[in-house]
Amino acid sequence: MTLQRLGEFSQRLGQVREAAEYFERALAIRRALKDERAVSRTLDALGVLALMRGQLGQAVEFFTEALAICRATEDAEIEPSMLNNLAYATFARGQPMAALSLCEEGLTQARTNDDRLSEGALLSTMGRVCGCLGQVQQAAHCLEQALAIAREIGNRPGEGRVLCLVGELAYMRGQTAAAARALEQGIVIAQRVGDRRSEAEALDELGQAAVGLGQLERATLSFRQALAINQEVEDRWGEGQTLSNLGWSTYLQGQHDVAENASRQALAILRELGDRRAEGQTLLTLGQIARAQGQDAEAERLYAEALTVLREVGDRRSQARTLLCQGELAAGRGQSVEAARLYEQTLELAQAIQAADVAPSPWVRTESADDEDTEAPPLVGQVPVERGAPALAGATVSGADPPAGGRGIWTWIKRLRRRSSP
Repeated sequence: MTLQRLGEFSQRLGQVREAAEYFERALAIRRALKDERAVSRTLDALGVLALMRGQLGQAVEFFTEALAICRATEDAEIEPSMLNNLAYATFARGQPMAALSLCEEGLTQARTNDDRLSEGALLSTMGRVCGCLGQVQQAAHCLEQALAIAREIGNRPGEGRVLCLVGELAYMRGQTAAAARALEQGIVIAQRVGDRRSEAEALDELGQAAVGLGQLERATLSFRQALAINQEVEDRWGEGQTLSNLGWSTYLQGQHDVAENASRQALAILRELGDRRAEGQTLLTLGQIARAQGQDAEAERLYAEALTVLREVGDRRSQARTLLCQGELAAGRGQSVEAARLYEQTLELAQAIQAADVAPSPWVRTESADDEDTEAPPLVGQVPVERGAPALAGATVSGADPPAGGRGIWTWIKRLRRRSSP
């Protein structure tokens, strides 16, 4: 067995450090032999490992070099996969527009090559990025196609990962119960195929859905389960994100000391890894904790810092939440003019998000031109329930709420307020 194969085998077993050692040795040999195509594939494999370990900057460097060699050697077969990997890492570093451009380029190449596996992966990544940018209908169309492709080609691990994103998007649209159903199915698939990282991601998202249902104890349990898995597989990125969510759920439970400890641990990890988007969201949580403890000046400072970061990475939904929190802080201080200004900014941002949500994309295949004027398909409602999928204990919401746009902008703002207050 070659060193490259040994690295791939170790990676499948979750032995990240051992896999990295094999790939590094393979890379040295391939460079010495001047086998450029083989070098690019090993660099790509090292990038995936760096991404798994949360080393986002290093992952981007590996993927960028791999892609440059791939293009120099005209290795079109592997290019779509490399573009997807670079797009994912770029998005994780807080550059969603650059990531979207890479996805679009990769989709063109994948469809030219008739590479259904890469096409599905790119649509999945594009769905994640569009969701972050507030383009919820675009995201839904992307994930619908990604899910169909995964099932068509029998890619069960990919299907599980897409279901996690479906659940995340449903939660973003206010469809909390539907989000829970999709995530529960994603957990079942991840457990069946032994994908511990996807299992942790699904548990993390399930915790967020439980928060939306008001099941705070269930949410905290899900976050703790996800955290244990992330620590087991040495996923520092997942660990940082889950600690951030754990801080939020325990804050909502009134456990302010626990919440602050989890959030500060998360902030340290996320800053170390360069995940600016999650850093901004964690700063917002710390601001809420400070406000709950009567530390208005500290809350104001943290909100301002969070808003700066979230504007930098283009996370407009979290920006809206932060502006709303700032407005409520100002209102609580009796600063009515400042509060009105901040609420007006929240409203303007909500309108901008809804306008972006309905903009069509030439990169996403739709059934007809009429799709541009209709809401995204109720994706989670089309997902058949897996036998053996666990039920979310104590669920009280029987159906999915419509997207925010169907209820008007002020309803959307009210939903933000519920997520921004205990």
